[in-house]
Amino acid sequence: MADAFWKVRLAGLFFVLAVGLCGCGEVQKGEGFVFVRDTSAVRGVWLSRRLDALWLRKTARGEWRVGERWDADAGKVHSLLELLSALRCDVALSAEGADSLRKGLGGDGLQVCLEYSKGTSDVYSLFLPSGKRPCVYSEAKRQAWTMDVLGFDENFIANLSLLGSDWKRFALGVSRPSDLRAVQLLWKGDSLNSFSMQVGDGYAMRVVSLANRALPVECDTALVSVFLHSLTSLRSYALREGELDSLRAPLDFGHFACQLSLLLQTGDTLCYTIAAAPGAVQEDAVSNVGYLQTNDGEIRRIALTDWDVTLLPLSDLLLF
Repeated sequence: MADAFWKVRLAGLFFVLAVGLCGCGEVQKGEGFVFVRDTSAVRGVWLSRRLDALWLRKTARGEWRVGERWDADAGKVHSLLELLSALRCDVALSAEGADSLRKGLGGDGLQVCLEYSKGTSDVYSLFLPSGKRPCVYSEAKRQAWTMDVLGFDENFIANLSLLGSDWKRFALGVSRPSDLRAVQLLWKGDSLNSFSMQVGDGYAMRVVSLANRALPVECDTALVSVFLHSLTSLRSYALREGELDSLRAPLDFGHFACQLSLLLQTGDTLCYTIAAAPGAVQEDAVSNVGYLQTNDGEIRRIALTDWDVTLLPLSDLLLF
């Protein structure tokens, strides 16, 4: 599918951006050409470097996806488009300089294809040899320009990750309560306040305490609804460098505070183990900090106040 995407886009306007050979021949002022005038009109981005490739696409609902696999981090995609929109033609090279530039193109650049909502597409190849200015060569016009990358580091050409997993949105929870089949919240050492909840059409159908699974309990439907909807907006934060090493004591998920498990309609299970920051005391600012471990072992930081309507004991949901 990715190959087909690339071949179709090659039928569009073809540009080659390169660095090096920019001093060949006489120069004349460029046209101030902007490569991405309207980032909101971009519907697809294809990036490739040697054997690595990345496809980002915008759905009909306006959500970015990493190919057909994952939801994309919209902030990262927006930053990429802003970067590409910062590319400006500066000085046009002479015909001799343009021809030398075209003949000197290498294979280590970053290829960029942009698809627009009107069905048009632009294709670029970016190169950044050491110590040279970026340039652009237009195959259609047989003309070349030096380039400015306004406000960005030109090294993005070599450093931009093309791993799909680096572009996926780190999402906790679910998009909507109807994605759930069941929820379980286990409080370590407190089976009475630990509970399991069967969900149907986004509503709690049956709630039981883990201390007595045979006997359903009656809960406040409004509070349960708030609880279920909180699972659509769970927040976490990437760890700062050296953060775990700076804790007062080693983080031990073997002595966790609670464990949240979400059984999805697809049959998949999301499991989050949550532990408080070691050494926290009631009045200490660190008492609001917790750490979460995902199914695959990734550790994230959470603000416990963000989770105050999610991490509830069963007693807070009961109807009195």
